[in-house]
Amino acid sequence: MSEQRSIDRIAALLSLALQAEGVGSEPLEGAVKKHMENGFPVAEVLAALKGTDWRYVIQYSGKSLSLERRSSLISWYRELLEQAARHCETLEAVEVSDLSFRSLMRVLDHREQAGFDFQKVAIECTRVLRYLRPDDEKPDAASDVARLLGLVWDGAYEIEGRPGENEELRDKAGELAAKKVQRGKAVGADVGDL
Repeated sequence: MSEQRSIDRIAALLSLALQAEGVGSEPLEGAVKKHMENGFPVAEVLAALKGTDWRYVIQYSGKSLSLERRSSLISWYRELLEQAARHCETLEAVEVSDLSFRSLMRVLDHREQAGFDFQKVAIECTRVLRYLRPDDEKPDAASDVARLLGLVWDGAYEIEGRPGENEELRDKAGELAAKKVQRGKAVGADVGDL
């Protein structure tokens, strides 16, 4: 008898999950919350969600579930990724020999800001991954950034054309600044403004 009740509860939750595919998630979330509050097994909810677009994260030692649609999670991640990529449209390959100290520093500052933008994307990617099942296609922020920009991203705040390029740019900027200071000392000029 209890097995039949379990099947009935799963069927009712599955029905709500399928109905919620085209509308808001409030009825399903309410039913899941009530199900959990009544002490019914989490496994029944998981069985009901299997095969649907709904994904979950078990919270508070199994006392509640957070629900999201897989399609919404992936869509939100891609939107953030594209938004960050639009901010980076002006990033370009750098010819060190053609740049001044200020332009090198501007390039490095711009790349650092782009790194911050993509760090936000990586954080969202981690949140999305918490919800996805092992058989779901998973986003990978680092490879997505490389594909969109053609640049290398270290997963934190460093975006470069190739590994080590930003360090070379900083070294070149330092050399240019040192030369300017030396020239300024030679002619007695104020070197405060590089």
